[in-house]
Amino acid sequence: MPAPADRSGLAIAELVLQKGIAHNKLSPEEIRAARAAVAQVEISSVDGSSAEELCQLAHEAYKQWSGVHAAQCHAYEARALPANPYSYLLPVMVCTAANDNAESMNDDLSHVHLRALCLLIYQHFGGDSIDEANKITLIKHWIQVAVMFMVGDEPAEARSLLNNASKLLDLDTHLDNITTMEVRCRLKATEAQLEWIGGKPQTTIQLLEEALQLVNSLGSRCAPALRRFLADDVALSLASAGHVDAEEEDSQAAASDTKEVRKQLIRLTDLSLSFLDDADSHVDLRDRALRLRAWLCILNDDLERAAQSLQQHSGSSPFDPSAMTLDAASYTANETKPHPTYMLLQLALYFKTSRTAEACAEAISWLSTDSSLTFERVRTAVRLVRDTIDLLTRNKCSTAALEATSAILNGWLKTTNDPASSQLYSDIADLKYGLLTHGAAADSAAAAAHLENVINAHTSGKQLATPEALRRFGRKLWNLGCSHADVGQLHNAIEDIEMARRFMELSACHKSELSTILATLSHFYLNLDRFDVAIDRAQEAVQLHLGDTSPKPDSDCGMNSIRTQADSCCLARIVLIKANLKLDRADRAQEVTDALLASQPLDDHVLVAALCEDIVAMGAGHEAVVVALLGRFVAMLDDAPHGAPERSKLAGATRSLVSMREVQYEQRTKRSAAHLATTSASHAAGEGEERAGSIEASGTGRYQLASEVLADVSLVARRANQLGAAAVCDGGDHLDWLAQKAWNEGISCAKAESAKDLKLAVQLLQACSALLKSLQMTEERRDLRLRSHMVVAHCSLALHDLLHMGPATGSLDSRESRRQDLRMHSVMDVEADQSVAEGHLHRASEALADAFRLRQRGSFVAQNAQHERGNADAFEPDVALCVLNFDVSLRRLDPNWNALLSRAAETPGVQASHFVVMADSARKCRNSEAEQACLKYALERLKGDETKDFAGIALVLRRLIMRATSREDQLPYFLVMADSLGAYSAANCPLDAELLQWYLSSSYNMAVAYFNDKELESAEQWFSVAFKFLHLAPPSLQSSREELVQSYDLVMKELANCGPHKGPTSAPPSFYARMKKLVTALPEPHQGDPKPILHS
Repeated sequence: MPAPADRSGLAIAELVLQKGIAHNKLSPEEIRAARAAVAQVEISSVDGSSAEELCQLAHEAYKQWSGVHAAQCHAYEARALPANPYSYLLPVMVCTAANDNAESMNDDLSHVHLRALCLLIYQHFGGDSIDEANKITLIKHWIQVAVMFMVGDEPAEARSLLNNASKLLDLDTHLDNITTMEVRCRLKATEAQLEWIGGKPQTTIQLLEEALQLVNSLGSRCAPALRRFLADDVALSLASAGHVDAEEEDSQAAASDTKEVRKQLIRLTDLSLSFLDDADSHVDLRDRALRLRAWLCILNDDLERAAQSLQQHSGSSPFDPSAMTLDAASYTANETKPHPTYMLLQLALYFKTSRTAEACAEAISWLSTDSSLTFERVRTAVRLVRDTIDLLTRNKCSTAALEATSAILNGWLKTTNDPASSQLYSDIADLKYGLLTHGAAADSAAAAAHLENVINAHTSGKQLATPEALRRFGRKLWNLGCSHADVGQLHNAIEDIEMARRFMELSACHKSELSTILATLSHFYLNLDRFDVAIDRAQEAVQLHLGDTSPKPDSDCGMNSIRTQADSCCLARIVLIKANLKLDRADRAQEVTDALLASQPLDDHVLVAALCEDIVAMGAGHEAVVVALLGRFVAMLDDAPHGAPERSKLAGATRSLVSMREVQYEQRTKRSAAHLATTSASHAAGEGEERAGSIEASGTGRYQLASEVLADVSLVARRANQLGAAAVCDGGDHLDWLAQKAWNEGISCAKAESAKDLKLAVQLLQACSALLKSLQMTEERRDLRLRSHMVVAHCSLALHDLLHMGPATGSLDSRESRRQDLRMHSVMDVEADQSVAEGHLHRASEALADAFRLRQRGSFVAQNAQHERGNADAFEPDVALCVLNFDVSLRRLDPNWNALLSRAAETPGVQASHFVVMADSARKCRNSEAEQACLKYALERLKGDETKDFAGIALVLRRLIMRATSREDQLPYFLVMADSLGAYSAANCPLDAELLQWYLSSSYNMAVAYFNDKELESAEQWFSVAFKFLHLAPPSLQSSREELVQSYDLVMKELANCGPHKGPTSAPPSFYARMKKLVTALPEPHQGDPKPILHS
């Protein structure tokens, strides 16, 4: 931070020091600026009082922050490497009590920068107060603060401070002073550490060699503490840290580079050994350095030097590579036992010199006789044994490793039974089990025998295993059993997990783990069709779950499948359900199902679905259990609190329920059909009655299925519209599926035409529309909603007609059904029936209005796709809406029905068939005028078609003829039909014989009727029309031609005799006699095709 123009360097430094004393926050940049300002001040320009005052401030600040640093030194140690080479330079100066605000020190090393500023001020302005002793102390503090910068990862600052210390040390004139030389050694060591941090190992070694020269020059005058510091805290610490780094980077570096790094580390160990003298207090340090050097030499394949290092180790015997042996008796006395790491290095050297047999023998002899391992920390002892076993297995001596572990378990370890020995025994037993299950010495039978021995020793009290070890064995066996189960080896899996159960019971483990094991066993027994054993194990698991009130373990239990007790209890209950179903215990299975649903978390819908699929896969006959399970599950989901995430599974669960209801209905129908097929043929009459009853039961079952589907879909639709689709379904597919299912069931009910089916159809289709309304609208969904509203309107009109008009129209079956419905309602109050009928009509109007609103929102993909495929029965919403609108207007007695009919005529796509349908509706409403208008529009459409539909024309004309109010109004329609067929003959007449016969007989009888009424001119016209149809008649009617001609001649004679002013009062008797032979009486018009009356 640049200094203001009106402040001197001293003022800036004074301000910073005052802030530091007051523990105000200072930034490193601010302190660096103060240091730079102080360095630029001319010492000669500062008077003595100002300099003394500034030094006092610096001294006070330094004391304050030295206390802070003393309180925080462990935090700096934690940041360094595990082998911290800087720990020796933590502050040693005597200061007042640690500052109360030590914990408020920032992590940005501001206090370290402040201490550097204090030292700089003291060095610049101390003047005569800095004598030789104070100079040495100041150098030590420079080194101390530099180390703090090194720990804080600011090597540049550390380099600057070490340079200050070096310059101050060079001014010392007493070069041979012991204190000066020791400080110089420490300075060299610190510089060496800084160079190591900077990645310059050669410079580090060079600086340590210079420090070694100074130590050697001191000789016996060198303090032992300095020697140990240089050997242990510097050289050996750097070698250890470098070895750790080299091991981590070994896979990425080239072999030659790694070897060169190890040579440098070996040189550091050499320097560590050189710093030491022959004092007994340095034996342990010397041995550590020798062991590290031996290991580095073994890694670098420098076996001779490695052997020399081991030979120099304390307690070692002369080393001879050609005959490398150790006396086993040397292990019997504690004072002659070598260090365990030394033994490991000795064994490694054996293997490096290809003396495998001797290495194995020595390892076994050492591990089986060195009972001092029990006096080590258990973790250390286990690590030593494990490292030895790993060394043997890496050198393909698994058998020797197994023998060594057996020797330990059966040797000195067997004689003790204290807690430490139990821990060691457990770990060694676990190590032996690992050898028996993996690697070259793997032996499943021996592994099983070993586990049995562990259990027997524990239960008998001869050798107790720790509860942790017993649980560890149980979990390993559990995982092994699961791996066997994964490859289909269920028998082996059961053996492993049964053994795991024994270990878990001995370990007093948490009940959740034992429950998991029992549930898994029950599942495996179920797969092997051992249902009774499966039920026993499952019941044990459930009882453990119900009786467990202890807190659940927080850590992972180590099992690789089921993790919670709730999961294991759930699995056990599933096994109970399946096993009881296999044993035909449906009631017991239903009880367990209820318990499962009452205890299982509601969000586990996958589990419920999987259970249902498994039960269905077990075979037919269990659908009722699945339906009950799913029904209860859906009810529980619906009862979940508002906003609960499990509600999103409601639609999916309901879909599964509806699907299973269909499966149940299909299976029931198949069983009924199979039972009917096996009925004895000798009971023919009874079989007919049974078949009728079966058909009736099938219809009832279908109606029940549709009612259940309605309840399921209505529930989801209600919740979807209340809470939103996302609250009941995690995707729209389930809701679309349910809507389509409601549509299909609704259409099936609508086709039945009975009152109860029509009402059910209305409700199903309304539920379909409600479901689709809750979803984001698409063309397909809008299309289905439109269809639903239109069918609702159609069914509502049918219900209205049933109550208001009675069963007057329709097919014979539907009329009979409607008569029964009418008789059922005949006892009801007429006004109530009328009110209900009006309600149906009102619902039809509302549904039609909703359909029109939907139609105005866009085109329909389904319609376009059907037109592209050339589907003649494609859904055309505009046409259907026109027909429905006309139907509703007729029933509402709308006087504007003619305008609606005209609008329909203008609507594209409306064909003659649609007008015929509208005419049928008008006939139901007893509106003859509207019926005739519709038929005339239909006739116009048929006549305008390029390809004539003569049958359609004939039928429309026949209906117009039958609805004509007088005989005179009928003649034009006969003439239209005759003119339409004028271009044809009997050989190619396009009209079928039945319709042609009706027109022939009707026109002929009409002529006879006019003749009887003395209207001879009209009779002649009708005879002429009859002759036109006779010319088109097939050969079967040609035999009547002569008699018809004679009758026609009589009519013509009568017309001639009558004249304008005369006419007989009656026709000749012979005419009537011949007419009676030719014709029969024409019946009154009625619904259906009239029968022909002309006979040959």
